[in-house]
Amino acid sequence: MGGLTFLISIIVTSILAIIFIDNSNPIILLLFVTIGFGLIGFIDDYIIVVKKNNQGLTSKQKFLAQIGIAVIFFVLSQVFNLTDFSTGIHIPFIGIEVPLSIAYVIFIVFWQVGFSNAVNLTDGLDGLATGLSIIGFIMYALMAYFQGATSIGLFCVIMIFALLGFFTF
Repeated sequence: MGGLTFLISIIVTSILAIIFIDNSNPIILLLFVTIGFGLIGFIDDYIIVVKKNNQGLTSKQKFLAQIGIAVIFFVLSQVFNLTDFSTGIHIPFIGIEVPLSIAYVIFIVFWQVGFSNAVNLTDGLDGLATGLSIIGFIMYALMAYFQGATSIGLFCVIMIFALLGFFTF
């Protein structure tokens, strides 16, 4: 349940960012995903701590919830028209782009669920997950900056500072 304070700091800072910037749709969408995945962790911890069930959510329940959130993310990204980038694979040097169509949806869902579970697998009390997440968000912030997606870059910076605050504990 320690993740609750971490999540609250991200929510408050993101709401402030939403108030003060023009294009806040990407932040709203990323905040939705963050809250969704955080809610899975909260429910799991709640079952373990309050219900006194050491198992928490089953792996299958967590996996299905993660897939559900990732699918909702994809649908909302289409509704908010946040896909001003290619949905295909660009092959460098020969200039060919292979359209992915439905495979793109599968890729996005797989990436989100995989990234979340990769962090969970490295999680321990040694700070490894936090350190790796900081490195990942630095790279995402740089990619967003160079592509002109400043609101996404801002959300990555919010995550970096939240992780740095968490890292000291």
